[in-house]
Amino acid sequence: LRAILRASFENKLDIVLPMISDVSEILEAKAILAEEKARLEKGKKKFGHPKIGAMIEVPSAVLMVEEIAQEVDFLCVGTNDLVQYTLGVDRDNELVADWFRTLHPAVLRSLKKILDASEKYQTPTIICGEMAGSHVYVTILLGLGVTELSMHVNAMPRIRQIISNIAFEEAQAIVKSLETCRTADEVEALVRQQLLTKWAHLYSPTILTPSKRKV
Repeated sequence: LRAILRASFENKLDIVLPMISDVSEILEAKAILAEEKARLEKGKKKFGHPKIGAMIEVPSAVLMVEEIAQEVDFLCVGTNDLVQYTLGVDRDNELVADWFRTLHPAVLRSLKKILDASEKYQTPTIICGEMAGSHVYVTILLGLGVTELSMHVNAMPRIRQIISNIAFEEAQAIVKSLETCRTADEVEALVRQQLLTKWAHLYSPTILTPSKRKV
């Protein structure tokens, strides 16, 4: 943390606290930062004032997201880990790979809870992970209210194409229609039907079929 403070002097550099599960972890990190700032001031060394963010990627953080949102400058949602820990599925284990369902209702409800807290407390939220860079999932994210995405540079052209060719109100309508779904299969089937009906020129007919779940 001391090194980050030094490096942030006259530079744009923020701190993201990973695997946060409790507000106390954020408070402890902030206390350490305060101590290090005092130490640097005493030593007459220059330092910056980076913003502090929290990664939301475990269920306990989702449940405590309102409290967390009040203690940080921004939130980051690690969708890969969020899906894995919410569903209890090791995404690197081929034996259970089919159970890793990004559009599981529990995952969508978790994202909505996070974004609701983000809006309530005016805490910006950045969506990270494979979901953020997927041309299939981006429509759902936009419909949920996401405004910031973090992705590999290679994914940007396709995502830009999708965003520029869909209507925000239609994305919202799709998300609204998913609220009654009880299974991942129902969600995927409805999303596939909606995307191909509204934007067949943007999507392949094979999206979200059972053999193509992780698009």
